[in-house]
Amino acid sequence: MNPGDEVRPELLDALDHFSRQWLAGPGRFDYTAKAADPRAYTCFFSTINMPKLWAMLDRTPWLTTGLPDTDWGLTELGCGPGTFLWATLIWLEQHAPDALARLTTVTGVDRLPRWLDLAQRLAAPLRTRRPFRHIDFRFVKADWREQLRRPGDWLIFGNVLNEAPTDDAAWVRCVEARTVLVIEPGTQAVFARLLPVRDAMRQAAWHVHFPCPRADTPCPMTAGNWCHFCVNRFQVPFVQRIAAKAARLNPRHNFCAFAFSRQPPPFEPAVSWRCLSHLRRANRSGIRWLCDGTHLGEALLNRHERTPANRPFLEADWGDLLAIRPPRPPAAHGPRTRLNHDETVTIVR
Repeated sequence: MNPGDEVRPELLDALDHFSRQWLAGPGRFDYTAKAADPRAYTCFFSTINMPKLWAMLDRTPWLTTGLPDTDWGLTELGCGPGTFLWATLIWLEQHAPDALARLTTVTGVDRLPRWLDLAQRLAAPLRTRRPFRHIDFRFVKADWREQLRRPGDWLIFGNVLNEAPTDDAAWVRCVEARTVLVIEPGTQAVFARLLPVRDAMRQAAWHVHFPCPRADTPCPMTAGNWCHFCVNRFQVPFVQRIAAKAARLNPRHNFCAFAFSRQPPPFEPAVSWRCLSHLRRANRSGIRWLCDGTHLGEALLNRHERTPANRPFLEADWGDLLAIRPPRPPAAHGPRTRLNHDETVTIVR
């Protein structure tokens, strides 16, 4: 990309076309109908999608410690230009270099040759960088359902399940990976399609590491509500320029995500709560939505009950996992509860 290319009309027209498709609801989209479409998607949406994976991995860093001490592999189904492959490599280089050194195979699977060609071109400069020279990059033309039994340790579904023709999650029984990461658009309709996946994974003896602190009961989200998170889409200057020209001025980019593993999570489900909102302040009190996988409600901490021990409740970010001790009694599982001065809150990372 050359300076100024990010605001060319053909790029902005393509982004507008994508937006209209997504607003029409879940379904299989054609991201390569016009010559400018793959480039537009890669410049804008790949850039703002990468932080979604980083937000989840920052809150589940133990997933890398559960990797084998030997060689391991990473696969993205529906890889497009390789968005979440590159995001994973960047995160590993910064936070888990030992795991990156053992990563030997990176595979992108997509049904469209145009995407695979672009992913190959984007992989070329990585092959010359020292941290990635030992990795074998492979790109396979196939439907994602045909590759579920592909050997590997990490399997990523990147914005692909929302395009599946049905909500049937029977494919879960075919997965042979150790860890499955799911990142999808953060809409109510998409979350409804992910709930059968959550239930099928649980029934197949998988453990949920994100977002649910426990998943042995049905999701407590009621009709009209959905579990989602957000990243700031304006983290990169040229994305700010694209967004300004495309009149996409909302900095929040919502997403739904799940992390599943064959291994149980290291946190204590009995005291764990996921933050499902930013902190809201009212009358010198802090209020935010919490969920333990079974109960969902707003929790309030007022200034009279505030102590250094429970202050992390106010400092946590949307998506963080909180450990609240002692375990909250059943009376504290209502739609609006209060934290007490004798409760201790820690942010689990």
